[in-house]
Amino acid sequence: MMKSKKIVRYIVLLACFLFTIAACKKDINAVIPGHGEAIKINYIANSDVLRQYKIGGIGVFVDTSLHNNTGSLPFFDLASAPKQLEYPKFFSAVPGLLYVNYPAGSHHFQFNYMIPDTITSTFGIKPYKTLVDTTLMFEKDLGSLVYLIDGPVNIANSEPTFKILSIPANRSLRLDSSQVALTISHQSPDTEAIRCSRVTTDGGLTTENLPQKLTYGQSTSYVIFDVKDASNGIIGFRIYRSSNSEELINTGIPANGGHAYVLSISGFQHEHLVNMPEKLNSDNTVQYNSVTIFPNLRATTRQIW
Repeated sequence: MMKSKKIVRYIVLLACFLFTIAACKKDINAVIPGHGEAIKINYIANSDVLRQYKIGGIGVFVDTSLHNNTGSLPFFDLASAPKQLEYPKFFSAVPGLLYVNYPAGSHHFQFNYMIPDTITSTFGIKPYKTLVDTTLMFEKDLGSLVYLIDGPVNIANSEPTFKILSIPANRSLRLDSSQVALTISHQSPDTEAIRCSRVTTDGGLTTENLPQKLTYGQSTSYVIFDVKDASNGIIGFRIYRSSNSEELINTGIPANGGHAYVLSISGFQHEHLVNMPEKLNSDNTVQYNSVTIFPNLRATTRQIW
């Protein structure tokens, strides 16, 4: 009996081998998604409103399958402690970003708020509300950082809104150990246009290569600085209100040569009252309560390579 099984196995293997040889003799024009060109995406939720959520999460639905098995459905868990606000998750203590791969080109994205289903007791299975519905174009071979950020609060009904901001990781930049790259991203929905200055080694200020009227939802191209511009290992920056030069933020980035950073200006400058989901009722309806979002305008530094 065992001998018979082995013979069958050999026959199957031989057939597969012969089929492979025959296929190699033909001109096969395989259809590869995105013409074989991949894009890499890292998702992050940089939202003060979402940090106040106690139930559910955000599922990200894309109009294409993953280019390879680098991850599952992107999901932000808003019920965990601490909340999982980045995807893919990075479990190492070494700084760095992980990416999921998709075919290059234009893709349609939906960011849906999802809640637990009390009937099946499966977390995050029930799509409840679409927060953002958008289409983004991605160039091949470039990593991209897709930020889910706070939008302006709808004052009429205290409804929070959200916005997608895509920032190229631009790994094609060639930095040596004496250089640091930086992009500045304006992500505060109630802060007017900002301007930026860099602190020089003698304590002065310069605006060279820095934005002087960066509005909400905009990000700069990458600016390269020399590590010798640092003081005590930090390249310092001052963020001002563009209209009247009021200083808003005093911040800086590490003078870590060969690396690139995103400096996100985020949070709300003013207090807002928003309606957000508080709990899931027994009949699967969602109970909303008013929550105060306090002013927390700040700069967050994120090393992207």
